[in-house]
Amino acid sequence: DAMETIAHSVKKMNRMVLKLGSKSAIDLDKGELGRVSLAEVIDESLTRCSQKKPSPQIIGQIESAFVAADFEKLTMAFTHLLSNAQEATPDDGQITIEVTKHDAEVVCTVADNGEGMDQDFIDQRLFKPFDSTKKTLGMGIGAYQYQQILSKIGGRILVTSQLGEGSCFTVVLPLDAASII
Repeated sequence: DAMETIAHSVKKMNRMVLKLGSKSAIDLDKGELGRVSLAEVIDESLTRCSQKKPSPQIIGQIESAFVAADFEKLTMAFTHLLSNAQEATPDDGQITIEVTKHDAEVVCTVADNGEGMDQDFIDQRLFKPFDSTKKTLGMGIGAYQYQQILSKIGGRILVTSQLGEGSCFTVVLPLDAASII
């Protein structure tokens, strides 16, 4: 059993090193900032998550909102967020996305009725790198990466959750100066 556990850990670390060293790994610097449509980012993230269930549903219409970001990195952050919601929610569950503008910020809420998390997990482990609750597939870097990506462009993420009832991730990003009316 001990040898099997060690072999499994080595395989997991090798996958992590390959992923972090590959061209697809995210460099957490700001990257190529441009004026990015949040609606296009969410649309691309939904496409990337379309093979999994449940399918996230957009509440209302996504307001025209632009942020200063790197399109690919912001899309990766939202893809991680949606994918994690799908993994925590049963196939017949519900995931919703709502986007609104408030003053100089855009607020995107991703809510699910999945398994939820306790406050201690949110406070101590959720955004800690290399800490995963996924038995064999998780490397514990997704939540950490999207928090870092959002932080680098002046955004923040707020989390509320109840065990057995689901979670709500609220992403707040500064609007691109040209988007502020």
